[in-house]
Amino acid sequence: MSFYGFARAVVGAVFRVLYRIRVVGRENEPKEGAYLSVANHISFLDPIFVAIALRRKQRFIAKQVLASHAPLRLVFRVFDVLTVQEGESNLAAFRAAIGTLREGKCIGIFPQGKRVPHEDPLPEQAMGGLMVIANGAKADLLPVSIVTKGNKPRLFRRTTVIIGEPIPYETYHAVEKASGRNQAAAHCFAAVCAPFTEK
Repeated sequence: MSFYGFARAVVGAVFRVLYRIRVVGRENEPKEGAYLSVANHISFLDPIFVAIALRRKQRFIAKQVLASHAPLRLVFRVFDVLTVQEGESNLAAFRAAIGTLREGKCIGIFPQGKRVPHEDPLPEQAMGGLMVIANGAKADLLPVSIVTKGNKPRLFRRTTVIIGEPIPYETYHAVEKASGRNQAAAHCFAAVCAPFTEK
């Protein structure tokens, strides 16, 4: 077992008790081939929720500023997190993410770009950088919705992680060609937002 798999199993066992995690739609995760997991962002715990819910290893993208905290810096190094700078072009990080996907691996991203607790996510909150990575690798997108009361995780409060059906490259690429990058990002993120409109 890899270190990622070991850490996922240990942390997962604890978090399933502390946050009463329930996973819905696990059958939608592709068993092979690259994909980009796309999730809403309500807390610092979100990467853990996504990693527990998905069977395949995720290489997450996070803000560089978070690495200024020593514990997180260690976590970033151990789990090979890609960092981005707010307001910068971040070409190196995007190229690394595209390269990871082209190797048939998985990238995890929170396209809102920041935590948005206490609010339901909205399609228009997705940033266009999502499309730069996705199109660069021609990878499918896997919508992941983190749902909990008040959109803020609490100890012993149910947290449900809903894995939606993959969005093929051809689908979102056609939207981008017709309406632009931001509209394509919104179209894809709408799949993450869908469970919130159904509550």
